[in-house]
Amino acid sequence: MNTHSKAQTPGVGGSRETVTITLEGNLTVDNIAPLHRRIRQALEEGNSVRLEFGPIGAIDLTFVQLVCSAHRTARLQWGLDFSFPEVIPPELQEIGAPVCQCHVTALCGLPCLWGKR
Repeated sequence: MNTHSKAQTPGVGGSRETVTITLEGNLTVDNIAPLHRRIRQALEEGNSVRLEFGPIGAIDLTFVQLVCSAHRTARLQWGLDFSFPEVIPPELQEIGAPVCQCHVTALCGLPCLWGKR
């Protein structure tokens, strides 16, 4: 479902690694667990996370929920970056994520990851 690589980036108190996870295939409730584990592992190791998109199959709101949660946790709990490209795949645009005007900003004080699209 995904591949990853690491690169050194400047961070608070020294350099940190940014783990790039390339997403491919189906991003649905049936197979989201490995991606959740990979993101969590990267954050627990003190690494920022950047998602990249390869060929995407099916996608559902489970993926959107995971990304929103990971973004909030990365920033608030660990002070790490969590990002993905400005251009997102059409499959993700079709479910409405990039036009989200969610209430998360009011809850955690962070800009919505989807709202800047």
